[in-house]
Amino acid sequence: MRAKQLLAEFRGGATGAALALGILLPLAQLAFAALGHDALPHAIRSAFIGAIVGMLAASLVGGIALCNAIPRTSTCLIFAALVASLAATGLDIDDILALTTLCVLASGVLQVIFGVIGMGSLVRYVPRPVVGGFVNGIAVLILIAQIAPLSGTVVRGASLGRVLGEVHLGALVLGLGTAMVMWIVARKRPNWPAALIALTAGTMVYVAVLGWWPKVDMGPLTGTPDSGWPLPDAWRSLLDGTTLARDSAYLPQVAVSAAVMALIGSLDALLAAAATESALRIPYSPNRMLVGFGIANIASSAFGGLPVLYSNSLVITAYEDGARSRWSVVGAAALLLLLLLFGSQVLGVIPLAVSAGVMVIIAIGLFDRWTPGLVRQLIARKHPAEVRSSLAIVAIVCVTTIVFGFVVSIGVGVALSLLLFIAGINRSLIRSVDDAGTTPSRRIYPADQAAVVRAQGSRVKIAALDGPIFFGTAETLRREVGAIARGATFVILDLGGVGTVDASGAMALERLHRQLADGGTRLLLAGIAEGGRHARALRAYGHAMSMPDSDWFEDADQALEHTEWTALMQAGLVRSDVERPVSELPLMEGLAPTQRVALEASMQRRRFAPGEILFRRGDAGDELYAVVRGSVTLVEGSGADRAAGRRIVSFRSGVVFGEVALLDGGARTATAICDVESIGYTLSRVDLEKLRQRDPDLAAQVLLNIARQISARLRFTTMVLWRNQGQPQR
Repeated sequence: MRAKQLLAEFRGGATGAALALGILLPLAQLAFAALGHDALPHAIRSAFIGAIVGMLAASLVGGIALCNAIPRTSTCLIFAALVASLAATGLDIDDILALTTLCVLASGVLQVIFGVIGMGSLVRYVPRPVVGGFVNGIAVLILIAQIAPLSGTVVRGASLGRVLGEVHLGALVLGLGTAMVMWIVARKRPNWPAALIALTAGTMVYVAVLGWWPKVDMGPLTGTPDSGWPLPDAWRSLLDGTTLARDSAYLPQVAVSAAVMALIGSLDALLAAAATESALRIPYSPNRMLVGFGIANIASSAFGGLPVLYSNSLVITAYEDGARSRWSVVGAAALLLLLLLFGSQVLGVIPLAVSAGVMVIIAIGLFDRWTPGLVRQLIARKHPAEVRSSLAIVAIVCVTTIVFGFVVSIGVGVALSLLLFIAGINRSLIRSVDDAGTTPSRRIYPADQAAVVRAQGSRVKIAALDGPIFFGTAETLRREVGAIARGATFVILDLGGVGTVDASGAMALERLHRQLADGGTRLLLAGIAEGGRHARALRAYGHAMSMPDSDWFEDADQALEHTEWTALMQAGLVRSDVERPVSELPLMEGLAPTQRVALEASMQRRRFAPGEILFRRGDAGDELYAVVRGSVTLVEGSGADRAAGRRIVSFRSGVVFGEVALLDGGARTATAICDVESIGYTLSRVDLEKLRQRDPDLAAQVLLNIARQISARLRFTTMVLWRNQGQPQR
């Protein structure tokens, strides 16, 4: 590695360490708050050890080689709840530390199991309102935990009434001032380590004020953390068996806390990693990451550290300052270790109120950002039923978390998830229903064929689906499509918005195909790419046995064109191998026989090979084209890669196109490619001008016919735009 890159790695690691420092001190205070001020030195050491060991372990195993593992507010709050519960029973500190170590160890083992069995991929199925309720509840609990340190009260187990009755104004002002500094820095300079800056500023104010007014009470200091090299001796009390035997009555409580910590921690980490992937395009494997953080927590527990999780703010900050590899992790861990070993006196002068002020801003930033959007939608009365139900779930889970704790809220969240699942089963998959009369294909036909296509338009139904077709929605879909199919000759199901088709869904489509066929309606499936997941699923479940592949189409437009072609075949108007007379072209309308002869003589007959490009996008245009046999398609792009160019419109024989360039001489807006061997005629601007000089009436009628063509084309374009508005990208 070059010296310049190595320097950038260590600069990114130093930035990550600085950001971590501002977070570790408040979280240490939160985790062991129930044990009182005397436990803070051990708490700070545990936080540092968790970050040092967690960073190294997670970067080696978790698949993301950046500073990404430190204690997080969500799991530290669960840890703090366990500490408070054990402290309330009168256990001594050594037993409490042994049981909390066991909790971190067990949660790490569970996270490894989650990753091995593939639970990391399931996080996307947790209902968003349930997640929002958990996150908001955690944020409120963290804010409540800061009331005592902000008031300057450090009495262990003091009631809220006592805390509020003994508020020290100096500590409150110092804490709130620190919170304001952090908020301003984070808002004005988002790339700066706001927590570290706020801690430094608050501590400097504390020292300055005491220098001038020694009697001002601004609360206690955090205390000097325990120094010394971290050693993997925290399991010693667990391995001898005496502690576990003595405290066996509390093991169920430890097990429940470990399970909650693993679940909430895994969800928190995966959501944070997804946010980082979106911001930095850093890919990650959810299951591998869970295994990595499980191992990191196991290692942290061996050294007596706090639980660790993925920190997207740490990753993004370090990345933007040059971190790209594990060298940045080594640098960050080394700096934190040096600070723990030799900078403990510096850490010991930080006031508790300052740390609490930082924690207030961290908690505020933890609030779910999706919930305010729901509130705004409710005020604006957009989708009121869905918004009210989502907000109700958020509120229920949040209040349950605050009042009854994590164990009960997990149960409530699971119950609400099941209710939402059942409600989803009964919801309709049909996002919209149209017919071919209002949404025809992108194929332009001559007048006689267009009349036949329009005549059958109302009997071709297009249903766009949204959601999975599985055992829960299959029957509802079959019933609703059956109602749509009444009186229709074709029903097109657009599966472009369908994420999954399981065995039950495939069988339901098969039954629907037979049911519609018995009633004289043909079912077509759109949104099925050859070799794609839907095609594989339908073939795997035997669906192709009753429904031929010829009824599957890549998009709804191709399916629509198939229905139009069928109608033209039945009407005997398909003449793909027969050259259409020039006299039937739209340009000839309203012309006398002699004028038609004169116009045809001014046009040049041309033959085009399959795949031949008539003109490219951006080419100068000075002539129109009239197809008399074959088919031509306009695509986006240059036409160098036919498959990559999205189809705009196709023309069958008897259609005129390119007329706008004839009139204004502007550049072509698309590329024209022959679909099959075709024959056409061209009329240039020069030849049209010669006609105008010889026969002004003839030229005027031709221009009128061109204007009618442009008007019809504009209507068609408007219809296509309306059809595509809001459609999912495929």
